[in-house]
Amino acid sequence: MDLFQLNELTDDTVNLCNNDFYNFLENSLNKDLCELFRVQAIRHMTSLSSITIDRIIEILTLDIGDLNNLKKSLGFVTSDGKFHLRLGHRNLLERLLLLVKSKKNSSIKNSDLSNQCMKEQIHEKCLEMWRKASNSSNVTYIPVLFSWINSIFQNLQKTKNKYRYDNQIQEFALLIFILGGRNCYEFLRLNLPSALPHITNLELLIRNQEFKVIECEFRFNLLKEYSRSTNCNYIFVAEDATRSISCIDYDVQSNSFIGFLAPLVNGVPQSNFFRTEKFNVLKEWFDEADTSKFINLHMAKSLKSSAPPFILCAYGSNNKFEAIDVLRRWLYIYHESLIQGLRVIGFSTDGDSRYLRAMRLCSRFFAELPNLNLFKYNDQLDIKIPDKWSWFFMKQQQIFFFMQDPIHIATKIRNRLLSKLANLKMGDFSIDMKDLVELIEAKSKIEHNLIKSDLNPKDRQNFASCLRISSELVLDLLNRNENAKVIKKRLPIDALNTFGFNSQICENTLRIARSLSGAFSSITNFSVKSFMKRCEKISIVNSIKSRGSQTGQYSFQFPQHHKNDKEAYDYSINNIKELNLTENDIEKIINRAFESAKHYVAMVNMTQLLKSKNIYSLPELSQFIKTILSKSSSKIVDYTEDDDSNYDSDDDEFEDDDDGLAAFDDEDQMLSNTFDEDEEEEEDNITANYFSNVSRQNFKGCRIFDKIDPQQINKYFRISVDSSVKYIHKQSACWLLSTSKNRLSSDRLERVKE
Repeated sequence: MDLFQLNELTDDTVNLCNNDFYNFLENSLNKDLCELFRVQAIRHMTSLSSITIDRIIEILTLDIGDLNNLKKSLGFVTSDGKFHLRLGHRNLLERLLLLVKSKKNSSIKNSDLSNQCMKEQIHEKCLEMWRKASNSSNVTYIPVLFSWINSIFQNLQKTKNKYRYDNQIQEFALLIFILGGRNCYEFLRLNLPSALPHITNLELLIRNQEFKVIECEFRFNLLKEYSRSTNCNYIFVAEDATRSISCIDYDVQSNSFIGFLAPLVNGVPQSNFFRTEKFNVLKEWFDEADTSKFINLHMAKSLKSSAPPFILCAYGSNNKFEAIDVLRRWLYIYHESLIQGLRVIGFSTDGDSRYLRAMRLCSRFFAELPNLNLFKYNDQLDIKIPDKWSWFFMKQQQIFFFMQDPIHIATKIRNRLLSKLANLKMGDFSIDMKDLVELIEAKSKIEHNLIKSDLNPKDRQNFASCLRISSELVLDLLNRNENAKVIKKRLPIDALNTFGFNSQICENTLRIARSLSGAFSSITNFSVKSFMKRCEKISIVNSIKSRGSQTGQYSFQFPQHHKNDKEAYDYSINNIKELNLTENDIEKIINRAFESAKHYVAMVNMTQLLKSKNIYSLPELSQFIKTILSKSSSKIVDYTEDDDSNYDSDDDEFEDDDDGLAAFDDEDQMLSNTFDEDEEEEEDNITANYFSNVSRQNFKGCRIFDKIDPQQINKYFRISVDSSVKYIHKQSACWLLSTSKNRLSSDRLERVKE
């Protein structure tokens, strides 16, 4: 067989081994070269793809007596003992190795082409089936399933440590981990080999995201990115608070302690205030500083109703603040947003009296701020009010507007109705729940859909009760009762059509944060630090939603409650202009509402009283209200002085290092157990008093060490235990100084106690 006449080896030839391999070499090369392969124990044709000629003849360069005859047959030995292969034999070997390597490369290329062709066929087949199922041939965005299938096929051909995932698969995995929890994700990952990345990779991916939430830090830079993704520079800001577990934790990202009450400067909480490298200082804070019992949450919402909300800031609070603190904080948010090119249209809160007072002061609604210039940025909103609108009391210039949360208003009205202490009267009628109690006892539940718990005054946030009490079924039944006229028209169902920009975005975020607990966890509440971590996950989900749930050509579909409309109305500026709402239309709406109110007044026998007081017409009533509110007893005046100082912004970014500990054998890489006693500052960091009664040297299970990695020094305190210097992790120090484990009354474990 002449190798130089062959263009390519066959598949059978490439797979030759042992005697078949040697027979082929003897026929295609010669007996001497075949003997050389036997001496080198080369038994497989495929092994020649990674062997060179020099390695094959390397054994002939050695002084081995048994190979002298083979040396003479294959080449020459010079006087200095060097072996030189005959040129003809070298050409034969080069040709053989070239044919083997060419065949291998061709096989790899054909395999890659075959795999690629198979992937394309699978992708096209899936896409064709999906288009047929969706009855659409022109689909811009396709499900992530197809990218997922391709990723699985690619990874199944690799070892586990070489699995790779595209960006859309990583985001899909993140969504499963955040929405489903750790147990759900691990169940899917273990039962779908190569489909999802390991959970440690996901945690690293979360830490590397740009959605870090640091206590007291307003994320205005990310707010700008959020507005850019929604293509709208106008935002509405909401604020709310909820109870939290009073707990002190150490935050690695900011190297500070979370859970203490951060001081307010001009209404703005100071970030990273509780940061120290001394154990004594931390102990002093535990003894004297107040801890946070609430969490204040600030959310921003684009004017586009389809855009998800944005977590602007969160921090611990004790719920002790004044209205002027609220106002200054709003002005700070307004000013910092302007710097980012964003315009805050307004603020929304619950019905707290301090928020309402701040709203009155800022809008100057029968209130004055003589020493505070609200319009120094020359960006006020001008409201053109016709002179004949006697019922409109708002000033014509405002820097932003306000919206008291309608759901809170509805629940407050319900609480007043169900209260045993409040005695509400309207004309000749009393406002109480007696008629509702009689309705529940006299009628079947199928007629009114009410239950006794709807009338429980202790459940103060039961909005579902408001919906049932004001439903058409209940109102129709009460309409048949002559003694229930006031309740019949007390709260029309239209009053519960809430405006899109309200503090419910805060309430919803708090509910989502509580729901992020695993299915097997009894913890539904959170400390300040755990809430920050959950906010980071919520921010990731909202970020994906804000760009239309699209990643490249693929899209994510999120579940939607069956009671929500499938298509949200887009309240963009163009659509608002299409409403063509004129001043005349507004006047008609107001007059129609006033006439309806006069009808309700007549039902409770108040008409004669209002006529006798000359407040029965709209202009008369408006003038009467204006006179009452203008009196000094009703008017609010605040003499807070303007502060022109610029707010300091903390632009420092902290590395989110892993909190693992590394062990070193090299003493040069350790922090020595002994320090220069002349360095007074370092000596102050060693605390002996607190650990004077500790004789234990081995602290297994607690992060107290003799030596640590110097790069991790900021995460540790230096302490003295039994005359030896040790290092305690700052989170372990928090655990050591904590004397109790606090829980909220709503905690599941608290409710099972006898």
